[in-house]
Amino acid sequence: MNQDQHTTPWAGVDKYRTTQAIVWSCLSTMFLCTWVALHPDVLDSSHRRFRYWWYRGVKRAGLTLVALIAPEYILLDAYGTWRNACNMVQEIHDMFPDCQWTEVHTQFVCMGGFRLVRVDRTSYQLEEHWFLCELSRGSIDLPEVTEKGILDKSKGDVVSKGVTMVQTTYFVLQCIHRAARGLVVTELELTAVAHTLFSVMIYFFWWNKPLNVEVPIEVHEKSLPWIAPPSSPAGGSSVHAEDVNLLTGQCKRQLSLRVRMGLGCYNASGTAVDFLRFTLIFFLGRLFGAVHCLAWNTHFPTRAASIVWRVSVLMVTFCPFISYVIPHIRWIHIGSVYVIFAVYCVARVCLLVLSFYSLQSLPFDAHVALSWTSYLLHF
Repeated sequence: MNQDQHTTPWAGVDKYRTTQAIVWSCLSTMFLCTWVALHPDVLDSSHRRFRYWWYRGVKRAGLTLVALIAPEYILLDAYGTWRNACNMVQEIHDMFPDCQWTEVHTQFVCMGGFRLVRVDRTSYQLEEHWFLCELSRGSIDLPEVTEKGILDKSKGDVVSKGVTMVQTTYFVLQCIHRAARGLVVTELELTAVAHTLFSVMIYFFWWNKPLNVEVPIEVHEKSLPWIAPPSSPAGGSSVHAEDVNLLTGQCKRQLSLRVRMGLGCYNASGTAVDFLRFTLIFFLGRLFGAVHCLAWNTHFPTRAASIVWRVSVLMVTFCPFISYVIPHIRWIHIGSVYVIFAVYCVARVCLLVLSFYSLQSLPFDAHVALSWTSYLLHF
């Protein structure tokens, strides 16, 4: 078999797959994983209709872009929301032991699903910590909305999420099958597998989060006859959005408002998350890098492309860890984090571009298609 036969990108459709089929399979899987995995928060419905849909479209497009370039950021956000929702379930049941609230309710709170209408008719969406504060004050009643009532507002269901997971699982099994048979798995397929792994974890954390809710539920403030004066001045501290670690969500000064009011209010900053965040960041960086390391010695069109791929894989693997450590080293300026963030973004873009660039000169066995009959016989 001559050299042209080993590198020709087109082959018969009976036993071989074309380059277009590879691209379509990978892109459809990546898009499906990304689009279905995203669960945007409820937008402010007080905007005019055109402005609302503009913000909605821009936000969804922005989230999709972030998910394609850096899916671990979406995963970190999903993990944080899930953790807050689980903690809130316990908080709610401590205040109202007989209530029927579940994680679906608290996920709905975390995504801005309730809008407070005050006595003077002004209104705003309640974030989770202010929702708990208002409950503790007694200025609102616990909304008597059922889990089914919330899920009815959702544009997704278990069936749609399940179908997506089945399709993405099928894609991953195909790649594993090819590797087990000693056939080439392209760099683009590895990129799609990495996105699939992150999407599955996002599904787990956001499984109970309603999808594409357009209008929040209104909660009306009760008219209180009097307000008790505080027995002592409320202590607290406010901090500014300075020294934010773009890769880990850390900041030297905590980006939150801490309030001590004796009302059992929710701490907006959260507690005891550093170790869990460090563990998750450490794991995610190595997971994404490990998937791309599988293509360390595979075929690239040029030697330069191979070197850029390897350097980019190392940057993607270790930049999050370095970015986490830097704020704890006093003699390193915080500006270094922005440099690392820029390097990280460039590395991620390079991996994505090289995944497509490598398709112009694939080895012959990259086009060999395997049937499910051979899969069943093999296993």
